[in-house]
Amino acid sequence: MITETNVAKPASTKVMNGDAAKAAPVEPFATYAHSQATKTVVIDGHNMKVGDVVAVARHGAKVELAASVAGPVQASVDFKESKKHTSIYGVTTGFGGSADTRTSDTEALQISLLEHQLCGYLPTDPTYEGMLLAAMPIPIVRGAMAVRVNSCVRGHSGVRLEVLQSFADFINIGLVPCVPLRGTISASGDLSPLSYIAGAICGHPDVKVFDTAASPPTVLTAPEAIAKYKLKTVRLASKEGLGLVNGTAVSAAAGALALYDAECLAMMSQTNTALTVEALDGHVGSFAPFIQEIRPHVGQIEAAKNIRHMLSNSKLAVHEEPELLADQDAGILRQDRYALRTSAQWIGPQLEMLGLARQQIETELNSTTDNPLIDVEGGMFHHGGNFQAMAVTSAMDSTRIVLQNLGKLSFAQVTELINCEMNHGLPSNLAGSEPSTNYHCKGLDIHCGAYCAELGFLANPMSNHVQSTEMHNQSVNSMAFASARKTMEANEVLSLLLGSQMYCATQALDLRVMEVKFKMAIVKLLNDTLTKHFSTFLTPEQLAKLNTTAAITLYKRLNQTPSWDSAPRFEDAAKHLVGCIMDALMVNDDITDLTNLPKWKKEFAKDAGDLYRSILTATTADGRNDLEPAEYLGQTRAVYEAIRSDLGVKVRRGDVAEGKSGKSIGSNVARIVEAMRDGRLMGAVSKMFF
Repeated sequence: MITETNVAKPASTKVMNGDAAKAAPVEPFATYAHSQATKTVVIDGHNMKVGDVVAVARHGAKVELAASVAGPVQASVDFKESKKHTSIYGVTTGFGGSADTRTSDTEALQISLLEHQLCGYLPTDPTYEGMLLAAMPIPIVRGAMAVRVNSCVRGHSGVRLEVLQSFADFINIGLVPCVPLRGTISASGDLSPLSYIAGAICGHPDVKVFDTAASPPTVLTAPEAIAKYKLKTVRLASKEGLGLVNGTAVSAAAGALALYDAECLAMMSQTNTALTVEALDGHVGSFAPFIQEIRPHVGQIEAAKNIRHMLSNSKLAVHEEPELLADQDAGILRQDRYALRTSAQWIGPQLEMLGLARQQIETELNSTTDNPLIDVEGGMFHHGGNFQAMAVTSAMDSTRIVLQNLGKLSFAQVTELINCEMNHGLPSNLAGSEPSTNYHCKGLDIHCGAYCAELGFLANPMSNHVQSTEMHNQSVNSMAFASARKTMEANEVLSLLLGSQMYCATQALDLRVMEVKFKMAIVKLLNDTLTKHFSTFLTPEQLAKLNTTAAITLYKRLNQTPSWDSAPRFEDAAKHLVGCIMDALMVNDDITDLTNLPKWKKEFAKDAGDLYRSILTATTADGRNDLEPAEYLGQTRAVYEAIRSDLGVKVRRGDVAEGKSGKSIGSNVARIVEAMRDGRLMGAVSKMFF
């Protein structure tokens, strides 16, 4: 299907098919690589992939009709012409609930079909920008044209090859019919949208066309566009109008684009999970092969394998859990919370649902969706309902449930990152300065809650809202295109949520590395000050034991006070260490040894606070990264560096008013979201997967 010229080598990232017996993967990054590099998509009616639609729709790939389609197409045309004297739906009869009418003027009938469907809303005298705001997005229309050609070249629709070539010519030149955004119920196919496309190649005087090849792009009438590029105006023969409009191409194309984005977001969800595990001192053991093997859902296995690989070589995540006596880890959460520990079990079913959705969409892309259908070998017309697009609705409704579930996981992980009672000692709200005057990620917590709630609303199935229409002939209809549009909307919302999480996670990683550096430094400071003030009274063995006990006590107390400003926090920490020191000194039954305690407490509190602030400044001031946190990361380093370096989203210390950063939090999140949506982050993400 794809011309293999300049096709990037795909990563082996897999979103698993839901069939455990086959366990066949689909590869969204392979789709991404193809869509970016493909120059030509060859249409043969059988091998169109989601990536082909993406390539044509978004990246300007040309389309070429395979030589092999000429025979089947001509055979269907010949058979149709041989039966024109008989009563054939849509050839000699009216349409839908009006199929009780009859005519011998077959060409006028096809024009009549288009005319009564050209009834959607578009601006009457638009600018290019004005039409863009009102019309169906250009990528969907380009994709739909390619999909409709792919259906008709299968030889079951009786549409001449030169008519289908006109669609290809429009695509390759950059002419895109202006199509109303709303008005199709996707039951007898996407009748109205495809009528605007068919009207364009027929030169209908009131059909508008985006001329994207012009500089600047403009809107022309269909006759103007045909004349400008010296194309032939199509004159429809019998059944050709019906053959062009009586299909699911618009829904299938929109579904393919929506599904592609959803697959990429599923990869981002796994990426964010790995980043969050590292930021929260999470356990790699949650993703151990043994756990997945004894509950062998293919999606769970795949998600766990991906996340485990991302965490390989991480110096922040916990790789091995030492055996401890019951009293050695008292007061410590024994295992990660559900948002981390069960993430593979949560993401896995979503990957399987996406795999099924891809099967449904790609089957639709390579199907004949028309009525009546021409069976050349059987020598007959079949009157049926292959234009009912419920397969696309099923794929899209289920994909929105996937997006909601991925969003719910993301929101839970964001909450854990930001909440200092859950994040294993990171500063409150991921503040890069004093918590009393810096509430850094608190607003993002609120935003993420809003995004998550909206995803829940959008997950409502479109099929619940079907209305009987067209003289009750179309009493059940799929609303597939509307479902695909809502899935695209859900993709946009989830990208906001995942982008916000990625921002929080990278900030948390910098702060975690700062904490690691601080803990190493504070142990030395603690040892130095204890030795300075109490070595006269304690043996080396007693002093070493005191250092160990004091360090454990200090860590526990600091984990309880991350929302405090540094000065009172370390005064409090010093106060909590007094008991440890007294216990050590009292072993010698010499109460006069306590006279150095006030001096030690004051000195340690000041020195510890100064040390903390110096490391915090080295980590975060002015966007610098002197502590090189990337060196502590696993495979996630690729994404971290893409955000910090390529996108220029720096670690944040204070507020813009402090002169430490020129960008608002929202502007920095926007950089991440835009890079997710336009694909720039996919290269970095792919490096994290097998």
